[in-house]
Amino acid sequence: MAAGKLFNLVAFTALALIASSFGPTPVNALSTSHIHSNVHRHIAHEVSAKRKRADGQRCKQRPVASPSPAPSGGEPPKGGEPPKAADPPKAADPPKAADPPKNTPAPSPPPPSGGGGGVNTQGGKLGLAWPNGDQPDLLKHYVTSRVKSMYTWSPYCPQNTQGLKCLPMMWGAKDAAQISQVLNGPATDKNNLVLFINEPNEPGQAHISAGDACGLYYQYLKPKEALGYKFITPATSSNPNGLTWVKDFLNCCHDCQFEGVAIHWYDVSLKGFQDYVNLWHNTFNKPIYVTEYAYQNFNGGPQGSYSQVLDFHKAAARWLEEQSFVVTYMPFGFMHDMSGVNDANRLMNGNTPTELGNILLNGWF
Repeated sequence: MAAGKLFNLVAFTALALIASSFGPTPVNALSTSHIHSNVHRHIAHEVSAKRKRADGQRCKQRPVASPSPAPSGGEPPKGGEPPKAADPPKAADPPKAADPPKNTPAPSPPPPSGGGGGVNTQGGKLGLAWPNGDQPDLLKHYVTSRVKSMYTWSPYCPQNTQGLKCLPMMWGAKDAAQISQVLNGPATDKNNLVLFINEPNEPGQAHISAGDACGLYYQYLKPKEALGYKFITPATSSNPNGLTWVKDFLNCCHDCQFEGVAIHWYDVSLKGFQDYVNLWHNTFNKPIYVTEYAYQNFNGGPQGSYSQVLDFHKAAARWLEEQSFVVTYMPFGFMHDMSGVNDANRLMNGNTPTELGNILLNGWF
């Protein structure tokens, strides 16, 4: 009996010593491991997408809304015949013919929209999806005059963003406490635009219903609107159910103020990409933030060659820059670990950009 009690006492003491060795992690630290755990989503996508996502042809069969026809300048109105002089009661000069309307030039195309959140789109719209932690000596190699914004898949931003506008993100329900701390004061130009929920329609990601996400927004983010913060809708995967998810979310969050719509896209067709971006813009009539995209087949088909990937990214970037409703585009690949995405999309090689990275960073397309 005494030996048993002694054994229990020794075991309890050892357990206490082990527990005391774990200290609390400061919540205000920018955790690289936290960001990487969020980025490692595409391996899960690859497994689930084969079952849930359409095959390569299904993307092409999505009901793409036709873009509204652009207003035509047309021929300017012509001057009409001058009115005939009325018979005056007294002798008088007849009224002069009215001057014909002056030719009105066709309206200039609208400037690129910043979505109301202050993202500068002049000179380039490229953004960095950045899971590399707070490393200013690394980040500086990826900032050019064409790069305007960044985010980290987390509520936290690097202390030195090298002049980029950083968008905090509430990745999912697990970030609720942290995002409340990050947005605890009046918004500034540096942090006033916030991303919300990463791929809620995917089991390997935030995986939350539209109703539950709506509840999170009302509880944690809706009060921040009064402080000047502006929000972007949840970014679903390019699974066809994503569009329905966002519609359901907005029907619930009917009085929420969203500055734009975030989208993700992975496939192997430039036209499919363009149709997808247009579909979301035409559906919601809001500025578009493309916060992840790559030339990647998650539907079990072959991956693109390096030359195919290169051609896609150059053509896609050129097209995105031309669309006034696109605020920013953030290709997947400014990272060391590509997390199952075709390595030809890689934009970082060690501490320096790859060939593709340099093409996008410098606008060589």
